[in-house]
Amino acid sequence: MTRPTFSIIHQSPVGPAQAFQQAAAFHQQGRFPEAESLYEIVLAAEPRHFDSLYCLGLIRLQQNRFDDAADLFRRAIKVEQASAEAHYFLALALTGLNRAGEAIRRYEKALAIRPDFAEAQDSLGDALQLLGRYEATVPHHEQAIAIKPGYAEARNNLGNALHRLVDPRKQSRSTRRRLRSDRIMREFPRDG
Repeated sequence: MTRPTFSIIHQSPVGPAQAFQQAAAFHQQGRFPEAESLYEIVLAAEPRHFDSLYCLGLIRLQQNRFDDAADLFRRAIKVEQASAEAHYFLALALTGLNRAGEAIRRYEKALAIRPDFAEAQDSLGDALQLLGRYEATVPHHEQAIAIKPGYAEARNNLGNALHRLVDPRKQSRSTRRRLRSDRIMREFPRDG
């Protein structure tokens, strides 16, 4: 007779440290529902657990649950204000919520903390482009390339920005929406 196996969710008592370790392992394996449940267990016990807030925020971004992701990243930033990555992912969530102005401030905060953050430079350029500030986008894409010379996405975004400077009428509202959506999907591709 084989004994049934139980995940850590069903084992008792589960401490927050153990739950987080198992959640992180599930997250790395792409087992998001299990990871999500365990991050929530940790947060029920320790509402200010930075890593659980941050990682659950990443899952919410992947699910396009931008309001929830933004809330989780804001909570994470209250715990660890110096996390450039938390500011960056909050900015991505705000971009997903069509709040490019707020996103720009968060990208700028991420860059103030970590000036060599190529993805934040490139995303800041994208957010400026969403607001029609094409000339302002170019230096950010160029800086992203200077930081990370092989960054193909930044090179593509720079080319697009330069093209729009020549004829900004070529960018429709649907193109701006697509840019916002594409940025999120490039950061968090869906499985299947």
